[in-house]
Amino acid sequence: MNKTIGKYICAWAVVCLAGCSNEVPQEGQTAVASFHVATRAADNTAEREITDQQFVRLYVAERRPESGKPEATDPSDQYWDRYNVVLYCDKYYDLEGQTYHVENLPGVWHKFAFVCVPDISQGMGSGMFPTQNTFLTYKDLYDFAIDYRPVLDYQVALNEASKEDLAIYRKIIDRWVDTDMPTNERVLMRRVTGQFVLNMGKPADQFDTATNGAVTDITVSMKTARNCYIRDESCDSVLVIEREQRKFHWTVSVEGQLEEQLLPIALLPGELSDAKVTVSFANDTSVEYALRGRAEEDVPMDAIEIKKNTRTIVLFNGKDKETFEVRYAGFADGNDATVDVDDDAWDGV
Repeated sequence: MNKTIGKYICAWAVVCLAGCSNEVPQEGQTAVASFHVATRAADNTAEREITDQQFVRLYVAERRPESGKPEATDPSDQYWDRYNVVLYCDKYYDLEGQTYHVENLPGVWHKFAFVCVPDISQGMGSGMFPTQNTFLTYKDLYDFAIDYRPVLDYQVALNEASKEDLAIYRKIIDRWVDTDMPTNERVLMRRVTGQFVLNMGKPADQFDTATNGAVTDITVSMKTARNCYIRDESCDSVLVIEREQRKFHWTVSVEGQLEEQLLPIALLPGELSDAKVTVSFANDTSVEYALRGRAEEDVPMDAIEIKKNTRTIVLFNGKDKETFEVRYAGFADGNDATVDVDDDAWDGV
């Protein structure tokens, strides 16, 4: 569906890419940029159209000398760098459909940041982006972050949440907009979140259910990232900030005692800390395991790492070993995960 994007006061922008271009701004002229947007995890997988359970926002940035930020007053302020505008913003676009036209673009270098987030419940998608007050105060894409807390909240009840696509997809493009030559581009956003998959096996085999009764639920707790910047510093790099402790609950049915229990949790990339698994039984007792693993034999147990666009599969070894093994794999929708990707390939076309 073709649709001209509606404008919102909040995110026009300055691209700060020193030395990237010698083009001279085309004064007084504007252009139209057209984009067809889809998601794709890797080059060898099929494109997917945006669904009605996803929310897409576009930020457009251009070089401008003015700031609009409040003046810095204290060099020791932890937010001192926020006063040095890198990517000036005062407008943003919420996108609907698959094809979009951005009008009235001046003939200068632009940064286009496409972000697709889950929109499972009312207001989830829009609530993951900075507030209008933040836009009007800082007007700098460099500062803007995606708030993943709505998704973490949604996953507290894992059994239901595990059925949904809770990934963040993103594509950052740097382009010179030529007013004499319209921009027409296909945008394929890539998954920047990862997935933690805890395989607890069959409860009847893994635990002493004869003494304690059936396993009733499994709780996973960990300290994990709750925000990531919209920007990147190299091609598709993910910059996470602000970590907090979280709990996720998985209910095990009577029939599930003889079925493999797989607990998938969508997370931002990064190392998990203070992580543990608590297994509760029908006799109101529970047992707790430190959630640390190893990818190879004869190596020390270590914190588990979540990688972008990758499933981190953690296997519980049972009541005897009380340890976890870590494996990295693609997603269930195909071989679409990337492991050990070189992030230095800059998309500076």
